Amino acid sequence: MKQAIKITALIFALVLVCMPFTAGKAEAQLEITAARLAEVQTFDPNMISESNDVVVGEVMQEGLYKANSTGGYDLGMAESVDVSEDGLTYTYHIRDSKWSNGEPITAYDFEYSFKRLANPATGAEDAWMFEMTGIKNANAVVYEGADPDTLGVKALDDKTLEITLEYPVSFLASLLRFPTFAPVNQKFCEEKGDQFGLSVENSISSGAFKLSEWEPGSGECVLVKNEYYYDADNVKVDKLTFKVVKDIQTAVMGFEKGDIDTASISGEYYQLYADTDKINSFQVATLRYISCNLMNEDLANQNMRLALAYGINKNSICDDVLQNGSVPANYVVPDGNFAVDEEGKNFRDWANATYLEYDLAKAQDYYEKAKAELGKDSFTFRFLYDDTSECKELAQFIKSDIESNFPGITIELNAQPKKSRVALMKAGDYDLGFPTWGADYQDATTFLDLWKTGNGNNFGKWSSEAYDKAMEAEFSPDKATRMAGLVEAERVLCEEVPILPTYQSSAAYLVNPELNIPISPSDDLVFRLADRK
Repeated sequence: MKQAIKITALIFALVLVCMPFTAGKAEAQLEITAARLAEVQTFDPNMISESNDVVVGEVMQEGLYKANSTGGYDLGMAESVDVSEDGLTYTYHIRDSKWSNGEPITAYDFEYSFKRLANPATGAEDAWMFEMTGIKNANAVVYEGADPDTLGVKALDDKTLEITLEYPVSFLASLLRFPTFAPVNQKFCEEKGDQFGLSVENSISSGAFKLSEWEPGSGECVLVKNEYYYDADNVKVDKLTFKVVKDIQTAVMGFEKGDIDTASISGEYYQLYADTDKINSFQVATLRYISCNLMNEDLANQNMRLALAYGINKNSICDDVLQNGSVPANYVVPDGNFAVDEEGKNFRDWANATYLEYDLAKAQDYYEKAKAELGKDSFTFRFLYDDTSECKELAQFIKSDIESNFPGITIELNAQPKKSRVALMKAGDYDLGFPTWGADYQDATTFLDLWKTGNGNNFGKWSSEAYDKAMEAEFSPDKATRMAGLVEAERVLCEEVPILPTYQSSAAYLVNPELNIPISPSDDLVFRLADRK
């Protein structure tokens, strides 16, 4: 995650929250409007999964940790923490703060939240993240039906939370700062029942902002400063409005009129603003890829997948379509300042390899093998993608590229709102899908876990014993053994190609220069903004 293009409202909002600045707008009330590509689905922290929910969740809820402007983590709702010598017991001392309804936030709110998140009955899509925390009995609760009360999380009193791990986890802070692990007010949650987090009156905040206005389908979400937040005096923004704008041209027009303060751009618009003081850009740890549905017998053919993987011109996608600093993804785990260890090495340094670089001659050889094995020379694949202007342009390019390079293949385009696209992929109602995944925490497993057998984000239903075996190393206490296993897992993934890595995103955002905000391309802040699914 370093130089490239596509910042989002979240980075912008978070920096506003945590960094002092001089605003050119009215000093008494600072209001920020940010363009987003899709609707918010829920304000229930445990149910957050989609990127737009993450963006809002980050500023509405605060957990034990929070990101800082340098890419690291500070304590959040925890005022201090004691860690045992063996690294297995964390004792958090909860600071004095209040919910947006004025009630005190306690250690019991964290215990309730963690156990609710882990409980399969809750139906939280991101409960799988527990697997990476190392919290005692987490896998038994999430996957094996164990009693949630056996989870290694316990409130010792109102201000003391004890978390017990099964093995040390060096990146625990980057996991627990995710809004999914924020506290939940048990009384409020249970009073609201299945409506918790689905409306203004049924939502509550622990963080810097609280929900003020929102109607499902309205295309707009308004947050205002939470006066009960413990650090409210240092929150410089009074009102945040997230407005759904799917078309870049419309967002740019709104920006120029002063109706929008920040918006994601690419292509010709990036070039238009590249040399101005209105743009911020940097590379992010986000992978855009094509998911192959292996329930389709033609795509179940490995040579067909290899043909497509080598035959889509990723270089042209980045240089001619996106034009925003995004780079071809000849790998699965992103490059850059992501998950850098104490030796200064990232995953790509450990892997020392790239895969699936564009090679049309090789692609066409694989295509001939696929046709021979399948006994036919005509294929039709449905290509499912989000109905944003950028995705539509990319889909048109990919369709043209595939049909030109592989005579006999027809690509049927199917643009859907993101919510519908995700639902269709979950249902397996697609042939080729076009999702994005951004890092949730600073470790390669935030990507590699997705394609383990049975993972809910493994939309194409790929299963590989070799991959699952290699991924067992993610829990090894020996770093060299662990990294060797993860590197092997990526190699298997790129050899069997259930997904076609396409590009590593960059972030490019228009930002109103009147705000005079010293936005920093902090990796962790980018994580929070990255699109998922």
